[in-house]
Amino acid sequence: MDEAMYKIYDALESSFKLNSDTWLFLIQEEDHPILLQQVEKLLNDGGSLDLEFRIIRSDSSIRHIRL
Repeated sequence: MDEAMYKIYDALESSFKLNSDTWLFLIQEEDHPILLQQVEKLLNDGGSLDLEFRIIRSDSSIRHIRL
């Protein structure tokens, strides 16, 4: 994860290590099913990444992310 990603997720590099569990924890719960479905489709079928989801930052604000 680069410096820009730490800013987007409002995380300190020294105290936050991004992996699939921590990443999912930061995503709005209502977005989990469709996001997991899209990631699984990408892994199984290949193709391009077209994801849109919301993350919850440490101050409880929500950011919309599109990959």
